[in-house]
Amino acid sequence: MTPRGLFAALGLVCLLNGLFSPAVWLMWQTAPLWMPDFLLVVPGMLFFVSPLVLALLTMLVSGVPAALYERATGAADTGMRSLSIWLGTAVLLSLPAAWTLAGIL
Repeated sequence: MTPRGLFAALGLVCLLNGLFSPAVWLMWQTAPLWMPDFLLVVPGMLFFVSPLVLALLTMLVSGVPAALYERATGAADTGMRSLSIWLGTAVLLSLPAAWTLAGIL
């Protein structure tokens, strides 16, 4: 698989986690803390932005082990191994969402 394909798979895994994660209710409950007031005026905006924020958080947190690997090995460029670590960590973080999705289907 090419690096572009791995990154596309990473984005898909993160989006699926954002949509089906059991932590979405926590995002809805804490919305006044992280969401600007002008967005809370529109009721549907909360249901649109919360999964996107959760997907972004998944992508950021899953990148930490890949960054630590690159730092430990002294790699100057992001290679296939780093992207694979990034994708694997995102899949592990998305397991609760996979269980939710399996329950829906």
